[in-house]
Amino acid sequence: MSVGVANGALKTALAKISQTRPSRAYAAMAHLACFHGDASEAIRWADLAVPLGTATGDLMAQVLGLGFLFAGVLVATVIAVIAIAWRLGLHSVLSFWIIYVLTRPLGASIGDFLSQPPGEGGLGLGATLTSLLFFVAIIGAVVYLAVTKSDVIEGADEGVHDVAVPERGGVWQTVVVVASLIVLGFAGYLWRTSALAQDIPLAAVGGVEVPSAGGASQQAGAANPPSGSRLGDLSSFRTIAHSALQSVDTGDQAGATARARDLEIAWDDAEARLKPRDKAAWTEADGKIDKVLREIRAASPDPAGEKAALGSLIDAVS
Repeated sequence: MSVGVANGALKTALAKISQTRPSRAYAAMAHLACFHGDASEAIRWADLAVPLGTATGDLMAQVLGLGFLFAGVLVATVIAVIAIAWRLGLHSVLSFWIIYVLTRPLGASIGDFLSQPPGEGGLGLGATLTSLLFFVAIIGAVVYLAVTKSDVIEGADEGVHDVAVPERGGVWQTVVVVASLIVLGFAGYLWRTSALAQDIPLAAVGGVEVPSAGGASQQAGAANPPSGSRLGDLSSFRTIAHSALQSVDTGDQAGATARARDLEIAWDDAEARLKPRDKAAWTEADGKIDKVLREIRAASPDPAGEKAALGSLIDAVS
């Protein structure tokens, strides 16, 4: 369930930024981009890029509901645009750092798309096979660079640095490009959240098929009347909760566990649409769903605890 990963990563990045003076920051970024100079300060800013990239990926794929594949394609497109801009004269240090930060959400999006099950928007290859594919790709890249030496800078073996004419305009280019990215990103965020708040056919959250009490399959939410929740029609979740409760009543723990999984997937898929409507109501329902998942997935499930958690959830989504 959602634990504010994007917000946490962003706060970590801002905390790191506040610990470093701007002048030292730019110098460190330049040194790391050229792979020499003040290593300790450069490493600090390399560490900063990780939470920034993580926050970006989580924001696009989960909070904004773009999905792993679309988020990866979007990030790859931005990287390609920056690479072209560098060829056309964009400052190399600025280009390096934008692409460096964006490799984090790119890798995460591709990895999630490959490893996550189809019900969650992935290909279902699993973590092991996905890790193996990444390993092979990395080894292939290393071997290619070792053979072709296309990444070797002339004069590096003799300790020669900065043989080219120093680039100018790094500061003003940074201000313009970063400001443009922030404005475009914020505008896209507002547009997407507005669209999500208005796009609400929730009768089939995430396309989950929910078995009815009699065992027949029905589309989520079709058996129950719309709820009066501030989040809109939550009947799909009520249907799943009722099904899980029936499994607990009949002693079918495996069935209850399967329904809990359906509930988790459906709720996560709907987060981007539901949360902007009423954050407080969403947080309350999210906590109750977390309680249901803990009770059902406990090492030694307690039927009384499961029934209490499911009953509380049903009341919340009714």
